[in-house]
Amino acid sequence: MIRRLANEKSNGPPGVGACLAGYAVEGALKACIIKMHTSDDWQEQGFSNQCWSHRLELLMRLAGLETEISSAGKVTGNWGPAKDWKEDSRYEHGKLERDVRQFYDAISHPTEGVLQWLKARW
Repeated sequence: MIRRLANEKSNGPPGVGACLAGYAVEGALKACIIKMHTSDDWQEQGFSNQCWSHRLELLMRLAGLETEISSAGKVTGNWGPAKDWKEDSRYEHGKLERDVRQFYDAISHPTEGVLQWLKARW
């Protein structure tokens, strides 16, 4: 699905598909959070409220994976462009196709992509 978004030419600006792909990373992080935490954690309103966030760096921290990703070799480098995704990026105009392609490649690389890395942890 992510690869198809990257390869499709749409009538919209290049960043529209990247917005959808960013939600895939968000969902993967939230799956990791669910796996890593007990039901007691969810009783804490502060923790539960933070999980509603769309901020990928915060979600990585809540999943307890910040330290691990910082020493994950090439995945660490791919986390750089991925972590900067924002939910409201669909409203941004003027994104360069090169930047969007870099984002797709960072999250969808078959062995060193952020999504593959997260998938191994949920």
